[in-house]
Formats: sequence, C-alpha cells, structure tokens
Amino acid sequence: MELARWARDYALKSGAKAVRARLMGHHEVNLELRNGEISRSGSEDCTLLGLTLYRDDRCILLQTDKLSSKEELARLIVRALETGAYLEADPDASLPPLQRKYTGEKSDDDACDPSALAFDANHLLDLARRECRYEALCQKAEGRKAQLISEVLNVSRSLTESFLCDSDAFEGSRSVSSWHIDSEIHLRDEGGRIHSQFDWESSPFLDRLQKGVCSENAFRKCLERMGEQACGSFTGTMVVAAEKASKFVNPLISALRAEYVRRDQSFLKGKTGEKVFADCLTVKDNPFRQGHPSSRDFDSEGVATSELVLIDRGVVRAFYANTLHSRKSGLPQTFGEPCSNCIEPFCKGLEQNKKSVNLQDILSLVKDGIYVTDFNGGNCNPLSGDFSFGVEGFRIQDGKTAGPVCGMVVTGNLVSLFQGLVAAGSDAPEKMNDKVGTLAFEKVNFNG
Repeated sequence: MELARWARDYALKSGAKAVRARLMGHHEVNLELRNGEISRSGSEDCTLLGLTLYRDDRCILLQTDKLSSKEELARLIVRALETGAYLEADPDASLPPLQRKYTGEKSDDDACDPSALAFDANHLLDLARRECRYEALCQKAEGRKAQLISEVLNVSRSLTESFLCDSDAFEGSRSVSSWHIDSEIHLRDEGGRIHSQFDWESSPFLDRLQKGVCSENAFRKCLERMGEQACGSFTGTMVVAAEKASKFVNPLISALRAEYVRRDQSFLKGKTGEKVFADCLTVKDNPFRQGHPSSRDFDSEGVATSELVLIDRGVVRAFYANTLHSRKSGLPQTFGEPCSNCIEPFCKGLEQNKKSVNLQDILSLVKDGIYVTDFNGGNCNPLSGDFSFGVEGFRIQDGKTAGPVCGMVVTGNLVSLFQGLVAAGSDAPEKMNDKVGTLAFEKVNFNG
C-alpha cells in the first residue's frame, strides 16, 4: 500500500495531472480429487499494481507485477508518460468528480474470513477427503443398475485484497475470501449412455459453506436424467432453474452498461424512460448485501455505490455508467460495474399476499412447458437481443414434471422473452452473486 501511494506521488511529480493507483493481491490454494485420489494440486500468488495516469487530456494505463524496486517502477512511470504523448487526446478522460466519491469507512471486509490464510493445504486436503463420496456412490449406482465412472471433486480457498488511492486523496480497500467446492459426476446407465452432471457450493466463510452435498446432488441429477428423450417442437412455458437464470439475465444486464451502449452493442440503446418489458419486471442492483462477496461500498473508480433501479415495472430507468462512459454515451453517471442484480419476486396466478415464490409454486401453474435445468451451447446477439440456446430439462404437463427431455433448442429475442415473464421466484441461492430466483416465461418457441 505504501508503494502504491509512492507510485501515485512519483507520477504527479513526473508530470501527471491526476493519478489513480490500484493494487490487487490474490492468493489461492486448490486441490482436485478423482475417485478419491489426488489428481492435481496448485497454488497461485500474484500482486499487481495498476496506474491510470492523466496528462494533457490523455489517459495512460500501466500495469506491472514488478514491485520489488522503486527504481524499476519509476522507470516504467516515466516511460509510460513519455509514450502517452503519442495517444489521441480525450478531454472526457479524468478522475470522477469529488462529490461522487465514497466518503465512509476506508475498508470493506464484511466478506472476509480471517481464518482463510491460516487454512493451509493439509487442512484443505482433509476437507476434500471428507467431501469425497466415491465409494458410497459406487454402491448407490449398483443399486440402480448403473456404473459410476468418476467423481471429480475440486476444493479451493482464496483471498483477494484490493487497495485504491488517487490524487484527490481518496483511499479505500476491500478484502474478500472464498471457499469453494464443486463436483462433477460421470455415470453410465444400463443402456450404456453416459450422463454427466455438476454441482457446486461457495461462501466467503468456511462455517457457512454447505458441505457434503455437491457429489450427492450431482449424482442425483445424473439419476434424474436417465431415460431422457427427444421432444418435438412446440410453443409453451419455459421455467428456468434459479442456478441457470443468468443465461438470460446476464445479456440483459450487459445491455444496461453504458460501455456497450457507446460501442453500439446494446439492444437497449436509446431506450431510457421507455416501457420495454412486462409490467411485472423490476430489476435493481443492491450493492449492500451484508457479508456477501457481491457487496461493495465503492466501484473501481472510488465512486460510492447505491441501490440502483435499472428497470422499474418494465420501464428502463438507469444504466451502469462510470465517468468516461457516462460522458461518451450521454447517460447519467451511476457506478461502473454490476454488484448484485435482483429481479423482484412475483407470480401471476398466486395470491397477492404470498410472501415467497418457489419452484413448486411456479410449476403448479404451468399447463405445458419445459423446466430448463441446463444449457448446451448457443449465443445471444448483444445488438439485437436475438438468442438461440440448446436446453435440457424436464417436460411439464398440468403442473407436474413428466420426465427428462434433451436435444431441444430455444430461440427468440430477449425483449420479447422478458415481455412474456410470468413469474420470478424468491428462491435465489445465497451462493450466487445475483439475487435471481426461478424464472418463468410464456409463449416460448422450443425446437426439437
């Protein structure tokens, strides 16, 4: 941190008019067990210093991991200022206005487990071995006349720290720890068909991490996929599992970033104040989820975050816009990056005073459709919003799942899709960055 402050001050003395320094350190240890035996282990330690230098209406970016010598860093700064003179002038490039910067406490450690660094590779190996279910799952598979091919289990713990300071005397730091477990199960059924399923858990705190469930859940998903069949084309309701909802939510959020608006890569360009989506769609960003890794008090420029209403009852209200992209696009400045997006829960057909909406509530109202539990390739055009994704899941008939289906492709347009949103659950998994539950869309085209 002292070196980052020194680099900022040295750049100012060397001719920069304004400077922002960002220091980031990441430490991680990870293990992979295949069928109960260690198949891979690794660790990562990196520290990077990034400098944004403003001089003569020019913005110069410098990043280095050479942090052992002030002399070497000084040479890099001087060289960057010299070569920056050849850049095209950009009067919109500057530090954010002082009044927009965060002025509260200087650090945000609500999502940092202090025991993270004390938990060494031996402790991680003990945790991984406790998570392993290979022998038990082999027996369960035999009982179902199937063969367990492999259990691939990954366990990791990491700590990421960042420190930001600039020439306007702003300083802020943030620390986030992460404990992660994931398991991939490969199972061969009685007919020789191989099924693969994946499950994961993550938390910033070890005592909150769900343990002993990943391999069991992935195995259960494999069993549920047995007997899957192709399905003919039809138009019906698509219910998307909460863990997979990001497939449609992420392109929507990307379209709400001023960075993509100015590049003409957003199908929501010029839509501010317009009613684009269904009345029931309200999307907010809540950066203040206590103890959650998505929580943050300021963005990468030091601008204070706040609850941001992006879409209000179908009307586009705001975009993510940092200082530069706000000036370039003409959109009001907010903050630069998404923190934790939330789609407000609702469900057409349920009583209005129901406090929660879960998967079963949504399924019970579907006459004919598919409950999508996974995606197989596909893409979404950011300019038009047109999409095409391969999906698999379970057929829904008269409010109940009626067997696994595969080989389906869902096509459409994101605007039309969210105009047909009929339900958003309150069952968002805590492990996800976004607070988005099960989603249901009507009149979706499924191609078999």
